[in-house]
Amino acid sequence: MAEDQQARSGSACGTRADAVPSDFTIVERVLAGDVDAYRDIVNRYQRQVYRLGFRFHRAVEDIQDYVQEVFLKAYLRLSQFRQRGRFYSWLMRIAYTQGIDRVERRSVETVPEECAPPDPAAGTEDQAIWSLVCDELRAAVAGLPRQVARCVELFYFFDLTYDEVSRVTGIGVNTVKSHVFRARRELRRRLTGTPAEAYYDR
Repeated sequence: MAEDQQARSGSACGTRADAVPSDFTIVERVLAGDVDAYRDIVNRYQRQVYRLGFRFHRAVEDIQDYVQEVFLKAYLRLSQFRQRGRFYSWLMRIAYTQGIDRVERRSVETVPEECAPPDPAAGTEDQAIWSLVCDELRAAVAGLPRQVARCVELFYFFDLTYDEVSRVTGIGVNTVKSHVFRARRELRRRLTGTPAEAYYDR
């Protein structure tokens, strides 16, 4: 599991090939009146928001409504984004809060964690190993309180840093670090001797 926080901090902020605009550039275009540019933000992050929706809803229709609400709320609040961190983590905070609000309004239990699907380009063996890693990681954090377990999910499966997870969930950064370390240690123990052992430190 990725521990290089510095590398992680730039992974979703749009610092890709020169031909691809950064998140900051797109936000500036939208705020300058180019409303259509917001579609690039939606296309870039709708998969991540949809996946987060699985944590809060069972029905596909509810997840779809949730995704629309998240992007609408982010659009309406776009002027509040101060570019002091990644746009991705700012968006995920809105998505997380929206999910919690919807669950509280409906008084329903959240949906158990599902792992992110493997890279479509990966081979069948890699997919099988990654599935094993995901299963073991879920088991490793199963005993944690719900909010803390969700912190671990955000760190591993949504590529957020410790600080970003703390800001998204409102849980102290030292507590986030403690529980991620605890989950990693338990995962290492569970994977020892299995084909997925080499994956625990990714």
